[in-house]
Amino acid sequence: MDVIIEATRRTVQYVLGSPHTLQNHGILGALALLSALFLFGRMAKLTDMDRTTPGMVVLGVLIGFALTLAVMVVADHFIIAPYLPGYRAGALVGASLLGALLVSVPVLSFVHRGSYGGAAFSWCTALAVASFVVIIARTGMDAYESGERQGAKVRARAEEIESFLESK
Repeated sequence: MDVIIEATRRTVQYVLGSPHTLQNHGILGALALLSALFLFGRMAKLTDMDRTTPGMVVLGVLIGFALTLAVMVVADHFIIAPYLPGYRAGALVGASLLGALLVSVPVLSFVHRGSYGGAAFSWCTALAVASFVVIIARTGMDAYESGERQGAKVRARAEEIESFLESK
């Protein structure tokens, strides 16, 4: 069980980046979940899935994320890390698409009583938007942290200059 938990932690940390706090992981996960919920609900209605109530959309997105993450963790732990360490980013994208199309989409089409094509279109679009939101938010967090570090350096330098001028 510890191996599974460690592999999951390692995969999630690689996908979400290495923010300095667990709070940043939570923010990125919540943004990804909310964007996927919004888009999957809209796309499911557009592709004529029968069960598109808010509760079923939440259930579908949670099932989809869990199954896609499970395939990514298994692929990362057993295939990518031992045999393809130099191609980890591309291989994880491929594993997520493979997991989405072969595992998540059939379950989602069954749960929502829709066609495979409609479920595939809805889920892959939701995953793409969630990925885009995570990339943008992570870039913003990195820029904010970089600005904080630069601001601390400027404040320290200003204090240095002020103390130097006071000593003369």
